[in-house]
Amino acid sequence: MARAAFALFSLLLSILSVAGTASVAATNTISAMLSVSGISYVGAACKATRYPLTLAETKLVTSLAKTESAKAFLSMLTSNQRLRANDHAALKDCLDGVNDSSDRLRQSVRELKELRQSNGNFLWHKRNVQTWVSAALTSQSECYDISNGLAVNGAIKKALRVQIEPAVQITSNTLALVNLLVDKTTEFYPMNKAY
Repeated sequence: MARAAFALFSLLLSILSVAGTASVAATNTISAMLSVSGISYVGAACKATRYPLTLAETKLVTSLAKTESAKAFLSMLTSNQRLRANDHAALKDCLDGVNDSSDRLRQSVRELKELRQSNGNFLWHKRNVQTWVSAALTSQSECYDISNGLAVNGAIKKALRVQIEPAVQITSNTLALVNLLVDKTTEFYPMNKAY
């Protein structure tokens, strides 16, 4: 019986060792993809898209939708009359920032459409999109930072983070994608053609 248990233990240990090695290899592969060369890979993949401005617009609209969802949640929270004055003021500041973020993302979507039809003003429109998405991200990040300092109960704080964090993450990814795609678009497409 002891021999059977020892054999089973040895077999289990071998399996775990192999699984651990595979897990480390997978982690190393993922880490490599996320390294500078991984970023280059993403850039190359984005560069290959036939419609980079459409891809950027889709990301902007997704970011705007997440931001609007956070804005609706914050509006509901700020209407709560039982909040302490300090928490209400902080949430109001957060709502103001998310409103600004929403406006900036809306401007970015409009500007991207203008960029598609620009006649020699491509660089100006591109920089406007980048600036406004960056400003939207800053406003969202400030709201997230405010949420960390709130003294409200844990459930409200957690719910607020659940709303704000995805908006911050998507907007951050959107900014990175806009920077990659829009920078490359001038190389691939004539200025007067809509994409």
